[in-house]
Amino acid sequence: MLYSLFALELLIALIWTSFAFSYYDEFGKGIENHWWWAIVSGSICLILILLTLFMNSLRAPPINLIIYIVFVLCFMHFISWLCLKDKTYLVYYALWLLFAIAVGLTIYA
Repeated sequence: MLYSLFALELLIALIWTSFAFSYYDEFGKGIENHWWWAIVSGSICLILILLTLFMNSLRAPPINLIIYIVFVLCFMHFISWLCLKDKTYLVYYALWLLFAIAVGLTIYA
């Protein structure tokens, strides 16, 4: 289950980033120019990771789904900003590579 959720998260981030690259003038430029949204979304991701790491009550079934959805939305925005800022496409390549590894682990599990 963990690998499939990780693969789903990376798939959503990959689709969002691919749309940002494909429609750069209409969509990607807005993500790249608004760097403060990326910093806020990256900070929210870090805060959610730390909260769920140290607070066992946040791992209960009703709240963990909400935390996962918020994390996925913030992560996809932050990683797309990173990919758009990197002109060598190494972050985008790493995202594809992590997605392939997560899919392989999901199939293996």
